[in-house]
Amino acid sequence: MTFKFFIAGYSSGHFEVVLKKDELYFYISDYPMGIDHDIPTHAIPIKGDKDWQNLLDYFAGLNWKLKYENEILDGIEWSLTFKNGSKKLNCAGSNSFPADFGVFLALLKKITSKHQISDELLGNIGI
Repeated sequence: MTFKFFIAGYSSGHFEVVLKKDELYFYISDYPMGIDHDIPTHAIPIKGDKDWQNLLDYFAGLNWKLKYENEILDGIEWSLTFKNGSKKLNCAGSNSFPADFGVFLALLKKITSKHQISDELLGNIGI
């Protein structure tokens, strides 16, 4: 299984989460870029986690486009890579999001909040 999500705001920081084996590695910074990817800010186990399973179930029905863009240059960049069996997603955006992006963020926040992981950037998107 592959899961990687990145979101960074021009003036609001960097939030990245990567699945490695049975753990989610979080890389969070107040800076838009330049995170040291050797040292995660948090690593949490996901085996048997019901909120992780809810996120996987959500992905099963997802049909997002490859690219979401608008003409605004400075703002929020994001990307999502997911592969589980035959389900594959490889999406990205620049100041534009799928209609149900907020549902995805809410599911991810359920995981971050119970592990006291700052999701400030996720809350500042305003979707």
